[in-house]
Amino acid sequence: MKNEKQSIEVNIGELIFNGPMNQDHYVVTEAMQAELGRLMEERGIPANLTDSIDIAELSGGAFKMNFSSGARLGIQIAGSIYKSLRGR
Repeated sequence: MKNEKQSIEVNIGELIFNGPMNQDHYVVTEAMQAELGRLMEERGIPANLTDSIDIAELSGGAFKMNFSSGARLGIQIAGSIYKSLRGR
């Protein structure tokens, strides 16, 4: 039996931050995209996302944002999104 990889397409239309955002949003977005892909590759696509669904709004929860670099912030946001997706 061949081990077939699953695929998923995630489209994040808008991220809303409460508070100042002093990082380059392109760096944050690229890091977030890469980390979210890595998490899904390593930990798997959440079982509740195996069917085609549309999530109008998803709360990433509250967390202390790491503004030391845009890449670190993107990684942190991706982790929060992944955690929220698994909990749906």
